[in-house]
Amino acid sequence: MEHRLEMVSGEMQVAPASLDAGHHSSVKHFFEFHRFMNQRHEEIQWLKEFHTRKIRQRRAAVEECLNTQEHDTNERKLQIIKLTNDCKLLTNRKMEMLQEDLAEQELMRRQMAIGMSSQEKKKMVFQLEQLSKELDALWGGFCIVAEGMQNMSKGLSSGGTQAGLSSGGIQAGR
Repeated sequence: MEHRLEMVSGEMQVAPASLDAGHHSSVKHFFEFHRFMNQRHEEIQWLKEFHTRKIRQRRAAVEECLNTQEHDTNERKLQIIKLTNDCKLLTNRKMEMLQEDLAEQELMRRQMAIGMSSQEKKKMVFQLEQLSKELDALWGGFCIVAEGMQNMSKGLSSGGTQAGLSSGGIQAGR
């Protein structure tokens, strides 16, 4: 009986020559199938590495976005605090100026009340009423601004970066 050397699973084996015809085609199919599976395995491994790399890149991008958002939120909070303090300072100055104007007008009214005619008294009362209306309007405006800033500040502190702006935090005509 004649023997022949064949490669099976990477090892050299001795196969009888009588099985050569039928056995050869099935071994050939096995080798082709094995080669095909190795190619697919390599492609799958490459895809796994590719997707793993993409996932790492996306996670890094998301982390960078979160850091940027946190930085922007903190910066906006500081800007709102500064703006609030500036508004308070401006309001206090304006109120002091109006109080001084009112005190001055009251002093002038008292001084002139002694020797004023009724027409001059009406002018003085009109001026005082106008100052009072301006003071009330200014106070109302600052209350609206303060309420809007407070709503915006609450929106930022609760995590919504646009909550204060999109919810209509500043409303006119109250």
